[in-house]
This record gives sequence, C-alpha cells and structure tokens, in this order.
Amino acid sequence: EAYETDILAKDIREHPEEFSNYTWVGKLIYRLKSDGGKALYIPQTATIVDKEGKKVSMREQLCFEAHDSDFAAHIGVNRMEALLKRSFYWPYMSTTIREQVRECLKCQQNKRQAGPIQGMYTPMIPPIRRWSEVSLDFITDLPETTRGSNAILVVMDQTTRRVHLLAYHMTMTAQDTARLYFKEVFRLHGLPDRIVSDRDTRFTSSFWQQLWKRCGTKLAMSTSYHPQSNAANERTHKVIEELLRSLVQYPPSDWQQQLPIV
Repeated sequence: EAYETDILAKDIREHPEEFSNYTWVGKLIYRLKSDGGKALYIPQTATIVDKEGKKVSMREQLCFEAHDSDFAAHIGVNRMEALLKRSFYWPYMSTTIREQVRECLKCQQNKRQAGPIQGMYTPMIPPIRRWSEVSLDFITDLPETTRGSNAILVVMDQTTRRVHLLAYHMTMTAQDTARLYFKEVFRLHGLPDRIVSDRDTRFTSSFWQQLWKRCGTKLAMSTSYHPQSNAANERTHKVIEELLRSLVQYPPSDWQQQLPIV
C-alpha cells in the first residue's frame, strides 16, 4: 500500500529502464546488491503493527530490532548497518542508522570514550589450531545474583577470539575453578596446549600448577601492568560490560541469566 504513494516506487514502475538496479518480485520492490542478493525496499510511509497493537513506521521498527533488541544489544553503527543492509534498503539508510545510534540514551550512558593509543602495540601471535591456546581472566565486583554469582570467568580462544562466559563467585578456589573449566570448556574443546592468565592466587596455587602439568598443558602468566600478554581477553571485557549494562534491568540481579545471549 505504501508503494502507491511513494515517489521512488512510482518512478520505478513508470521508468523501469532507468532503474535497472531494482526489480519487482510479485508486489514487492527489491534493490539488487553487488553480491547477487536482493534487499527489500522499504518506503518512508510503510507502517507495521507493533506488539501493543499500535501502528509504527516500518523503518523505525527495523532500526529498533537491529539496535535496541536483546539480540542486537546496542552493539553500534557498523553491526546495525550490516544487519539491516543484509535484507533491506531505503535511501540515506546509513544516515538514519547513525542518527539513531547517536540519539540512543542507553548508548550515551553505557559507551566508554576511547582515548588515543598509548605507544606501540605488539600483540601475541595466535596459534593456528583452534582452542589449542586459551586465555582466562575475571570480570569482578558485579552485583551478586540470586544464584550466588558475583563475577564472570572469561575463557577466550586465542585463535578465533570466541569466548565462553562462566558465572563465578570470587570465593571459589583453584579446585572449583578447574572443575568449572572441565565442566564448561573441556567437554566442548578438549585440553589446550597453553593457558594464558594473570597472576591471580587461583592460578599461582600448587593445585592449579600440578593439575595442568600432569595434563601436559603449559601455563603462561602475564607480568604485572603488561596488557600485551592478555590484551584480547581484556578488550573483550569492555564489550561484555557494555552489553550487560544495556540488557540488565535495575536492580541488576539478573545479569547471570543474560550471559548466554551476550
């Protein structure tokens, strides 16, 4: 119905030879993409009925789904644009996306300001085989949940940067940490050749040292104030914390339930 009053749709219908990058499929207009795919053209006057039964702009609803929903979790301009342009198109789409992110209250409250790079950065060279080298680090001082967790153990594959987020309590011992690792990570990826961690007392304990020595895994602990040793894991914390701040309601006692979607 919106195509009937849309100027671009009218021009495409009346002068198809001038708009070769558009095609009609049934009653819908698609814009042809360079990769051979098609993106549905959304006119400005198109509306959709939301969950509350109200008519809202279809463009606004699509922007909401690609930015404000739990799945998108306010991840930023680039991801939002990639999600929308995968299936949809309208003129000045990038401008609409940038304006929405710039005006988003949650993004203004949660996003950190990135400062200039301090000195030269030389990261560790990741191994070729996945999950042969993992890094461990903690996100601490979180509000205690109803399940008794107050921290997150971040386990990252140094090759693919894939992470497992494990709910944790800071009173857990080295034995508890090892048991949690075997339960949640070992069963999926097997034993690593190398584990990178900081010098937390759990990792410096004799139990932790002897356990991985017998398993044939080498332990590599970072030196103090040396971010290059475990930089990828540390950088992931920023994203995890931003997502949790966007997803968790006040009081923040349900963050443990949000870890799978994060």
